[in-house]
Amino acid sequence: MDILLQEVENFYKEGKQFHITNRGSVTEGEFQGKYLTIGEEKIVDFTRLDYLALGSDPNIHQIMSGAIQEMDISCPASQMVMQSSLNRKLEESVADLHGTEGALFFTSGYSVNENIMQALGLRGRTPLLLSYVKEMHLFNSTKNAPTIFFIDTNSHYSLTHGIKIASHLSKQSLCCSHIFATGDYEKLETLLEKAKSKFGDNAVKIIVSDTLDSANGRVSDIKSLYDISKKHNCYLYLDESHAIGALGPQGSGITGEQLAQEKDRSNLMIMGTFTKVFAQLGGYVTFSPAEMSYYLRFCSPQYIFSAPIPPWMMVVIIKTMELLRGTFGEERREMLKNKSAIMRNKLQNVGFDTLGSTTHIVPVLIGDEDLCYKLRNFLLEKGFLVANFQYPAVPRNQAILRFSICVDITEEEIEQIVSVLMEGRDKFYSSKENTCVAFE
Repeated sequence: MDILLQEVENFYKEGKQFHITNRGSVTEGEFQGKYLTIGEEKIVDFTRLDYLALGSDPNIHQIMSGAIQEMDISCPASQMVMQSSLNRKLEESVADLHGTEGALFFTSGYSVNENIMQALGLRGRTPLLLSYVKEMHLFNSTKNAPTIFFIDTNSHYSLTHGIKIASHLSKQSLCCSHIFATGDYEKLETLLEKAKSKFGDNAVKIIVSDTLDSANGRVSDIKSLYDISKKHNCYLYLDESHAIGALGPQGSGITGEQLAQEKDRSNLMIMGTFTKVFAQLGGYVTFSPAEMSYYLRFCSPQYIFSAPIPPWMMVVIIKTMELLRGTFGEERREMLKNKSAIMRNKLQNVGFDTLGSTTHIVPVLIGDEDLCYKLRNFLLEKGFLVANFQYPAVPRNQAILRFSICVDITEEEIEQIVSVLMEGRDKFYSSKENTCVAFE
């Protein structure tokens, strides 16, 4: 106990210089959607992820209010114990959105990624299930086939974390991973060729990538990844967290946009969340064939032991998805596209580097971590909350400010925050020794 308390005390003291234990590094206020109230000040929130502003939409409020009034609001048991008709309907709705045959959902997007990576990495070798698997003689024909992940270097931590857990728990090195830099598909194909020469067809191969980078707004070349996955007979797992509902036909994300002409989706696994555009809890993964749901459920510890999102929330998500797939969603997505373009153009016109973003995630490259932190606080003092990303979330000296654009942000507010950002640039980078990326 003394060692832990000493460690806590040292961490608290030492962490201040990196802005990780300062109370000022986390904004405290009353959350009210677009606005935060801090003391008596109303702050415009550019960090929230409710991209289509459904959290304040009266249509969604009415749907939610009706569901709460009509239904029991408690959580049922694990989905391995009981699945309601709503479970099935939600799975079918999500699978239909992505043109796949089956789906599973969890209580968060992080849970989806971590658990599905473990399930695929360990397969029938999940420690919890080993005695049962042996007794029932399951997986005998494939038990020595390894799982090999090929991971885009910018993939979300939840993915790499799940893969690391699977690799650690796997015996006889039956789960391993290789990293390729974003866009370096020559390296990816080289890694796949090496796996082929070593294991032949006796391996489960899975390419893993985000479709939309949550920090810099970069869109991945999903069509190229799809073609490579087909060529090398492997699965393609895509994290669509920041794109679902906000981009693509009917809100089907970047996969829906780039693979609109591809009817064969038998090797695709598409992950999304309900916590952003849908303004609810939970996340999901879709796949084909539908029978894979039994396999993934069996191999996922959280699915077995954890409760699902409550049924009333399933109703809200299903009805919200119907809205987003129609004209309501089309109009909101067009508004988001226009607002995002206005923000990017205004920033670029006054010399800020937005790192090539073409989406509603608009970064500004600052560079120096301490200066990025100061700029973030300067913006907060002026009435705007933005997210600052610094090492280890991004490489050293590549700190950024991230602006999350939502449809209810006005052009006037965009004009104001760009003006304040310019004022901060002049304030902090006026001397040559303080020059950084944002000033060059």
